[in-house]
Amino acid sequence: MEAVHTRIIERMMSGGMRLDSDTPSRVVVSKELEGFREHMLRLALGNSYSTPVRVEIAFTMVKVPEGVKIFAQSSAWTQMLGGQINRMELNGNNDFNDMQTALYRLRDSF
Repeated sequence: MEAVHTRIIERMMSGGMRLDSDTPSRVVVSKELEGFREHMLRLALGNSYSTPVRVEIAFTMVKVPEGVKIFAQSSAWTQMLGGQINRMELNGNNDFNDMQTALYRLRDSF
């Protein structure tokens, strides 16, 4: 489990993500979005006064008899002028496929 944990952190940070939280069974990383996707998500989540939208990925690792099972959740969030956080789960088909591909690549790296 430690090797999987370390590999997730290494891959995510090498890809430009920031490590937000780290426990033995959970890793949370995020990255500020740019360009068209940031503008579209800012329209959905915030306004011109909110912070730039960040995408966040939370990996939860569970030890199972076959090895380690990884669950991943992604969301986008922004902070409004008054401090309120507006969050939206990224669970569309493309988001799911991208996450599943990343998990397959992680598996294949072992």
